[in-house]
Amino acid sequence: MSKNVAGGAARDMARRWQGLAERRRKHLIEMYRTGRWRLYYTEEQLTAQMRDAVRDIERWSATTGEPPAADGASPVLREAAE
Repeated sequence: MSKNVAGGAARDMARRWQGLAERRRKHLIEMYRTGRWRLYYTEEQLTAQMRDAVRDIERWSATTGEPPAADGASPVLREAAE
């Protein structure tokens, strides 16, 4: 019984990290669209940040078994916002 509880908690935590990585990617995309990225990053730095975010999403997706959210917001984060 405790293994199921611990496994569920670990899976929930992984889903939260996946959601955070998806939010980070969405934020970087929005900064790129508006041009605000130029205030904070060079083009190389922004590209590196985006690669890191995508890599993190892929890693957490593999851990959770859930595909990345198309809109950048995971179901866990939508539930928390409601």
